[in-house]
Amino acid sequence: MSLSELRLTRDGVCRTFGLTHETLEALESQGVLKPDANHTFDLAGVAAALFHFGINQAAHAEQKLVTVAAAIRDVLPALQRLSELPDRAMLDTWARERVAVELSAFFAAFSEMMARGSAALDRPPGEQG
Repeated sequence: MSLSELRLTRDGVCRTFGLTHETLEALESQGVLKPDANHTFDLAGVAAALFHFGINQAAHAEQKLVTVAAAIRDVLPALQRLSELPDRAMLDTWARERVAVELSAFFAAFSEMMARGSAALDRPPGEQG
C-alpha cells in the first residue's frame, strides 16, 4: 500500500494531525478538507491541504501585523506630543500635576492594551487567553 492509498477516518485525521473534532468540522465547512464518498480522508491530501491552509493563514497574519505596526507607528508622534503636554501647555502647578496623573493613567492603560494584544498574537491559534 502506498502513501497515497492510505485513508483516514475523522478520528484518524484528528489523532494524526492533532486536531480537535471542532477544528476538523471548521476546516470542512471552509472547504479545506473534504471526505470522499466513504467519509474517509486521503492522508497525503489532508497533509497537503493543512500545509497550504497554514501557509495562507500565516500570510494573512503577517499582513495584519504589518498593518497594525504601521498604525502604531502613525500614532507614536501624537503619543509623544501628548506625553509632553503638561510642560508645553504652561499650566499652573496644580493643573500640570493633574494632567500628568491622567496622562500617566492613560499611558498605563495603553501599555496594558499593547501587552494584551502582543500576548494574544503570541498564543497558538485557537488558544484563548
